[in-house]
Amino acid sequence: MKKLTIKSKFRKIMITSLIAVQCFATVSYGDLIYENSYQIIVSDGIVHKKVVQTYDSGLQSINLIIADIANSAVDFELLYNDVSGFVNRETLSKLVKQNPNTVAAINADFFSMTTPSYSMGPMVDDGKVIGSPYYDSGKMAAFMLDENQMMVIDYLKSGVVITNETTGSNSTGYSINKHSKNFVSPIVITNEYRKNTPGQSAITAGTITEVIVENDAVTQVRVGQNGTAVPENGYAVVA
Repeated sequence: MKKLTIKSKFRKIMITSLIAVQCFATVSYGDLIYENSYQIIVSDGIVHKKVVQTYDSGLQSINLIIADIANSAVDFELLYNDVSGFVNRETLSKLVKQNPNTVAAINADFFSMTTPSYSMGPMVDDGKVIGSPYYDSGKMAAFMLDENQMMVIDYLKSGVVITNETTGSNSTGYSINKHSKNFVSPIVITNEYRKNTPGQSAITAGTITEVIVENDAVTQVRVGQNGTAVPENGYAVVA
């Protein structure tokens, strides 16, 4: 069996955790007339603050989650549909129900409205890359938290490389869990994204090829066949 490994190279920082963050643009409503704010302690180290500002031409309401990352009881997690895979879009309220230990959640990343769907920005779950950065570098920044609890907001440029350790050859030009039309560009699919590969029925032109990799070894090469399970301890290469 061919032994394959996959690496995703990031510029500047190795991500071990990612938090969903929503950034508010500054909105000008004219002169500020009145401002009211209050905050509620959600749990140890986490506060919900709401600010309501009244201007002469409008109202602005801002919600903030203030988290003390120095508190050992506070942890950041990447929230996504891990029941049927984040290829299936889901509401934030339902995602929270999938993770009962969640005390605060923020809807963040942009996502494709296509079917199948995918996250536009990068996704990293406990050190595992499950979504490569946006294809057009320099246009979509990411919020990152490294293993030393250091926060960074920066642009990421990825280079996904698949290495055949048996032959020593490399192959580049892949994305992770971001598909193109008819899969004309190779894509790496993990179990977090979808539980089964797309199969031949997913494309309208050409023949789809799926390479199933489990424990860093190729177990199947499927050409023009129906979809099959994506291994939890592996991935599928589809083109």
